[in-house]
Amino acid sequence: MILSIIAFGDDYIDKALPHISKFTDNGWDVNVLTDKPEKFKIGNTEYYQDKIFSYFDKLLFPLRLIEKHNTPVLYVDADWVMNINLNFIKTFKGGDEFLYLYSWPNSDYFDDYADNIYFTKILDFWVKNGFDHTKLPTILEWFYFIPQHKHISNIIYDIEKIKPVFEYSSLHYKTDYPGIGNGEGLALSYILKKYNIPIKKINRGVIGPKII
Repeated sequence: MILSIIAFGDDYIDKALPHISKFTDNGWDVNVLTDKPEKFKIGNTEYYQDKIFSYFDKLLFPLRLIEKHNTPVLYVDADWVMNINLNFIKTFKGGDEFLYLYSWPNSDYFDDYADNIYFTKILDFWVKNGFDHTKLPTILEWFYFIPQHKHISNIIYDIEKIKPVFEYSSLHYKTDYPGIGNGEGLALSYILKKYNIPIKKINRGVIGPKII
């Protein structure tokens, strides 16, 4: 199983580093996209060379790993790896469904966010392309498992195509996020619906309340 982490900046690197060995020790292939690869002595690293962090890399990095290795990937935020229980690490086998833990704080579905001015541009894009955006799950992308897919290259293409829309919105409309392209969980939900990938929201208890 592949674990994908993005550790951009010292704070996220320091939070991820102590917990990577519990994955590698149990046979996981850990891949880290980071601006300081020299800090990682275990796992595989890829240098993050951009000066401004794009939240869309939380989608593109795992998807490109699937394309490269032809295998499913578990993505976990660098500051959330500490929450993964050892029992989960030893027993998780994945499957054919997209798995995630949490929704956005105010609603499980995008319908309740659609009148937010931030999403004006992506809504215009979807309307012009005839995409039905109703009932899109609001995926909080701290933790998600994405299965292997025969159209992975097309999925990556579609994510790259809407990436500038979200990045423009994050620059045009004031947000509190330090990077650009926030709202990436909605883009993830879009491609899951477009490619009919089954989605399952799993219980937090699957990960385990005890940190090891």
